Amino acid sequence: MAEESRIFELYDQKLKFRNYVPNDERFKKYVVPPVKPVILKDHVDDFINKAKSFSYFKNELDIKALAPKKADWDFKRLIQDKLDRLDRRTKQKINDLVYDKYKNNDSEFFGVSVDEMREGSKS
Repeated sequence: MAEESRIFELYDQKLKFRNYVPNDERFKKYVVPPVKPVILKDHVDDFINKAKSFSYFKNELDIKALAPKKADWDFKRLIQDKLDRLDRRTKQKINDLVYDKYKNNDSEFFGVSVDEMREGSKS
C-alpha cells in the first residue's frame, strides 16, 4: 500500500485526464472538467468593424499601383549591375585616353599644346 500511495503522489503533479474517463475510482480525481469553447464571434465582429473603418479602404486606390509591370522589368533588374560596371569602365577608359593625349602633348586633340598654355599664362 505504501508503494501504491507513493506512485499516486508522483502522479498528482503530472496525471490529467482530459478526454478519458477512468473506471477506477482512484483515478477519478485526475479527470479535468471539459473546457468550454471560446466564442470568437464578438472578437471577430470588432475586428471586422475596425477594418472597415480603416482609412486605406475609404480612399480611392491608385491605378498605377494596380497596373502590371512592364514585361522586361526583371531583365532590366538582372542586367543593371553589368550596365553599371560597363559605365564605370567606359568612363575610366575615356579618362585614360584623355590623360594619354595630355601626356603626349597632342596639340591637335586639345587645340593648343601644354607648353603654349604655360607660356600664355606667364604673359
